[in-house]
Amino acid sequence: YPISGLTAATRELLQLYNEAQTAMLTARRQAAIQEISVKALGDMISASVKEGEQNNASADANAA
Repeated sequence: YPISGLTAATRELLQLYNEAQTAMLTARRQAAIQEISVKALGDMISASVKEGEQNNASADANAA
């Protein structure tokens, strides 16, 4: 349908639809970014814990 032929109410609904769709896509992008961030931070924590355990084991071996 040509937009110019739509009623004002229908054009407003179309605009709201477009805004909602844009917001949804933005939210999906943000969710993906946050998911990647959480995974990366979890991996960093895991690596840090392992490094700490290795350092503790080395310190214990040197003390013995």
